[in-house]
Amino acid sequence: MANALDYVDWRGDLSFDTVPVNEIDKYIFTCIGKPDYTGIIPAGDRTVTVNEAVGSYFATHEDAGDKLGLIASASTLPMLRKIALSDRFRDIKLSGFINKIVVEKTEQFSALTVFSPDGVKYVSFRGTDDTIVGWKENCELAVKEVVPAQSDAKAYLEWAAETYDGPIIVCGHSKGGNLAVYAACTVSEEIQDRILEVNCYDGPGFMPAFLETEGYKRMQDRITTFVPYMSIVGMLLTQVGRLDVIQASDAGAAGHDGFTWDVFRDRFIHCPELSNASKIFNAAIDEAIADMDSDERRELVEEIFDVLTSTGAFTLSEFSEQSLRKSLELANQFRKAPELRSFLLSLAEKGIKSARNKKSL
Repeated sequence: MANALDYVDWRGDLSFDTVPVNEIDKYIFTCIGKPDYTGIIPAGDRTVTVNEAVGSYFATHEDAGDKLGLIASASTLPMLRKIALSDRFRDIKLSGFINKIVVEKTEQFSALTVFSPDGVKYVSFRGTDDTIVGWKENCELAVKEVVPAQSDAKAYLEWAAETYDGPIIVCGHSKGGNLAVYAACTVSEEIQDRILEVNCYDGPGFMPAFLETEGYKRMQDRITTFVPYMSIVGMLLTQVGRLDVIQASDAGAAGHDGFTWDVFRDRFIHCPELSNASKIFNAAIDEAIADMDSDERRELVEEIFDVLTSTGAFTLSEFSEQSLRKSLELANQFRKAPELRSFLLSLAEKGIKSARNKKSL
């Protein structure tokens, strides 16, 4: 099946006057900010075009290849090359880039603003990058009421609303989708009134208490969570807004990559509901997490990342380059971690129970 890369080939020569912004364009706007544009896209209110930003990025990252990290989509950089040369996207303006990593605070945050030709400002939050600290913060969404990147996202949206005029769409993929929802639901009503949509692309959900906040209740009808047919990440914790299930060419974790989502002309191919496998897995993991108190969740996260950081690796890519001997030592450390072992056993038990319940329906 075709995907968003094929869409750029099909529609890249058509202006937005000819074909207005559609849901595939919106996903592409969300993905533009995945590389580190520090020193390329201005941090303030000045702008550069997609063509300028992408050209400068590859000029200063000649060894970038086609990957942004161990588990980053292999389609992101090829997509950027395509849109930078296309009539449709090349002159779109970008501004307000920020990239922030603070290991001591378990904080990883990045965002930019995309100026759509129809006058809408897309405030786009990047998801978890290749850094180990970024993945630890991602896991802490199940532990803490607020993680540092969520506070950063709220502050960024407030800054963008003050800096740029016009309507706003807030968006993000993976953890970036969670940040988009959090920011939109925690800013002032005055800013919320300018927000047309919040688009969360397979991002993890929230603790149940978040759905009871007044800010969420004001925004919930404008929030859409897009997930692949066999979603895993996007079904973690409690989902928000309207759920929109997309047909994908890859299953499981691989389907988290939005470039595996199937496209027909200028739209995603939608499904009526999630796959049974997704429902079974997510019922199991939700129940396993619910059985743990906050201290047990915190200890689980600390156990996992204590092992990862013991290698001295800063990124998952560096971690993956460990020698065979070191890898075996790490596997043994993981095997001995009590909270991790307990969680995995509980997850397996809940998974079997969930599958049996599904079969009996």
